[in-house]
Amino acid sequence: MPFSSWVLDKYVAPEISKFTAASIPDTSEVDDQQQHWLNNFILNNIASGALVSPMRQQMYNFLRRSQAAFSAYALAREATLAYLTDRRVYPRYIEAANHWESFLAFAWQAFCFFGRGQRIWFEPRDGPELERLHDLHVRAKHADTAIEKGDYIEDSPLCVWLTNGGLSSTHAALTFGEIAEILTYMARLASAVQDPRTIKSKIESLMSE
Repeated sequence: MPFSSWVLDKYVAPEISKFTAASIPDTSEVDDQQQHWLNNFILNNIASGALVSPMRQQMYNFLRRSQAAFSAYALAREATLAYLTDRRVYPRYIEAANHWESFLAFAWQAFCFFGRGQRIWFEPRDGPELERLHDLHVRAKHADTAIEKGDYIEDSPLCVWLTNGGLSSTHAALTFGEIAEILTYMARLASAVQDPRTIKSKIESLMSE
């Protein structure tokens, strides 16, 4: 016997009974080198003269986390669409939520490495996509604290959940389209830092847009 909407929303995930469809962009071909960014960076540093420390270490880890973010997104997208093909198999939803939380962590960490530990992406409470990425990551990372404070909805166990539009928490939301835009921007940054000979001019060009 299928569970009722009340049972699913309370014991599996907030609003899971309303999660019936999703349009999640395919980002597998955003950049033709996205599976090779880090290797390109390593080889270019060996062959063309390395970036100075700690810039080299920061960009290495930016690219490592960027590739991980793309991989986690692909797994999250696959698991989400698999769940939606048969919503009775709710463990697939939980698998998808795990991959989305991994994506949030890898993506935010990538931007932290690119910014070299400095707050350069947004001013608090001005609401851009990267601020909401940060808020969702923090809510997933510190769900234990949020739960202790009662900061969740419908007496449900997850603090970041899926909706037809994207990812939500009690404080922030990102649409699947916005998430794909974040990855596209990340890809442009990753492409720009692969070669130490051109990194300065390419980054300056991107930052001036």
